[in-house]
Amino acid sequence: YKNKHKKIEGANTDGIGFCSYLEQDECFNFKGKSILVLGAGGSAKGIISEMMKRKTLKIKVMNRTEKKSLEIAEHYKNQPTQVIAEKWNTNKPFENIDLIINTTSFGMEKTEHIKLNTQKLEQPTIVVDIIYNPRQTMFMKDQRNKGFTVYNGIGMLIRQAAASFKFWFNIELNRNDIIEIEKIIEQTT
Repeated sequence: YKNKHKKIEGANTDGIGFCSYLEQDECFNFKGKSILVLGAGGSAKGIISEMMKRKTLKIKVMNRTEKKSLEIAEHYKNQPTQVIAEKWNTNKPFENIDLIINTTSFGMEKTEHIKLNTQKLEQPTIVVDIIYNPRQTMFMKDQRNKGFTVYNGIGMLIRQAAASFKFWFNIELNRNDIIEIEKIIEQTT
């Protein structure tokens, strides 16, 4: 898209879409929250970047390739939000986490399942798997069965589209537009 100075610019809408979905559609406030991000690829980086702007207290990044988590933590080391690289250990009991985000592709195949130890977490913890196909991954089912509020990636995808419309055409989609898009998507499944 062309920015306000008429220069061509690229953008990652993953973070914008993710954060605006949780804030506007699910009334989640990132300020002062502790978050666990599973994965350290492009989506994770875009989401973490946007959460940093929202005064998140702490972000733990856990990736199967530890080097990628360490790179993200290093990138944000001088920021007010504490970013911590965690070793990939899904058996470790996590506590004091407000939001868990799966940004990995793990779960797109029906046989793939991330088993995360959430036994010490409180019920207000929200779990988001940014995968939108399948609509419900094994990870989501598992966390929902434990009593957590769980969302898939459809809301993020819709909000990414809204951000793209704003970038490309300077058209702001309103809440009614978003509701119409949600209805259309629900009819197609």
